[in-house]
Amino acid sequence: MNMIKAAIRLGALTLLLTLNSSLQAGDGECQLSGGEFANTDGKTEVYGNTMSVAFPGLPPGKYTIEIDAAEYFFGAPGQRLYSASCSDVVLAKDIDLFKTTGSKGKTLTIKGTVEHAADSLRGPLTLSFGSKINNAKFDTIRIVSEEGKLVAETTAAGLRQKEEGESNRIPSVAGPEIWKDITKSPGERAADLVKRLTLKEKIDQIQMAAPAITRLGIPAYDWWNEALHGVARAGTATVFPQAIAAAATWNDTLWHEAASAISDEARAKHHDHTRKNGGNSARYYGLDMWSPNVNIFRDPRWGRGHETYGEDPYLTARFGIAFIKGLQGDDPTYIKIVATPKHYAVHSGPESLRAAFNANVSDQDLRETYLSAFEACIREGKAFSIMGAYNRFRDESCSSSKLLLNDILRDEWGFTGYSVSDVDSVRNIWQDHKIVKTPAEAAARAIKNGMDLNSGSTYRYLNQALKQGLCKESDIDRALTRCMIARIKLG
Repeated sequence: MNMIKAAIRLGALTLLLTLNSSLQAGDGECQLSGGEFANTDGKTEVYGNTMSVAFPGLPPGKYTIEIDAAEYFFGAPGQRLYSASCSDVVLAKDIDLFKTTGSKGKTLTIKGTVEHAADSLRGPLTLSFGSKINNAKFDTIRIVSEEGKLVAETTAAGLRQKEEGESNRIPSVAGPEIWKDITKSPGERAADLVKRLTLKEKIDQIQMAAPAITRLGIPAYDWWNEALHGVARAGTATVFPQAIAAAATWNDTLWHEAASAISDEARAKHHDHTRKNGGNSARYYGLDMWSPNVNIFRDPRWGRGHETYGEDPYLTARFGIAFIKGLQGDDPTYIKIVATPKHYAVHSGPESLRAAFNANVSDQDLRETYLSAFEACIREGKAFSIMGAYNRFRDESCSSSKLLLNDILRDEWGFTGYSVSDVDSVRNIWQDHKIVKTPAEAAARAIKNGMDLNSGSTYRYLNQALKQGLCKESDIDRALTRCMIARIKLG
């Protein structure tokens, strides 16, 4: 192996610059927390804002840690800064891969020496990574004893292979395929289907872009679509007045007719798209509409007031109900288009602070102002979905609030559909609200407390959350069953 060594001494830290390093598969014994995998320029790597790798079972002693990483994504200094540590030893501080190597694709080896006590005293030897700008990352980690012997090694490719192998086991289910039987109820069909999926398939299906499950003939489906005043972002469509203008008519009957026309167009666009794409549905061609917006418009400085029906809870409720019924139709078996009143709850600004704002209103204001339209949309409108807000409410993210998503929505109002986060508001639980420290904790908190569908990708950490005991597979099954019922009811 050809190597170019750049001796860069930062305290006890030595950085070795290596070219053309060959990575070997790891033994799979270490435990990864908080990272995710990516393939860039043909290389597999682990990256994440906060992550750790634990090596259990090493005897006490002095070890040299070697971490290989290369910059494949960014091509200028200052675009990635990250740190690494082991116990109390700082291995790297604000490392800029591109600046240090001077080129994309060159591998930087971070080296440092640590004293490791027995696992029973201080736990496994654990490396922690954190980022100041963008994500931390690594390709390979090696642990070398004081005698120069390689005692542990893991690669990103090895970790990925191990994780995907565990989550790709196809369950053996006896009996008829009830999920294909249209004479059975949507609940029975969804429950039977969920039993037949691998863990990875389950987790994939409750994220925004659900991939096809080709072995079962289930097409790909992207859950993101909107129709606040017409089918959005899917080519030519009829444009109706903005919601705030429609509400100024005080004519909810007319608004119901508009919603019915919108759902006709949405169905036509969906069927045309799936016919041309082997049954698969892409973004903005799905049958789940993240509409209407029934937030109360109290502050004219909020930039999205035009999406709402104004400041009056009763008027908002009547227009929300009319719109939902126009979208969903009146077929006793199938739903024409799933309506999704949003953003639940106490959400109306300031828009720039929505990922960090903590709303705190009185019980009276909560019930009479902020929840009344949502309650009407669920109880009378029979909306089959609801979208959680970005903000916190009483110190808890609205995307992981047991009070909102379970106690009020399901136990009190009798909601039987599925809940969906605003665009990756599950990520905001740890990244912006800082309620928890890792994406795995955020994913577990959301799904345990009633957030069924992650409109984003943070639920990819559910596999790690399961390994850490933060949630159960039954939590995933419950959420996925609700989402699959919706897809079955959509036909």
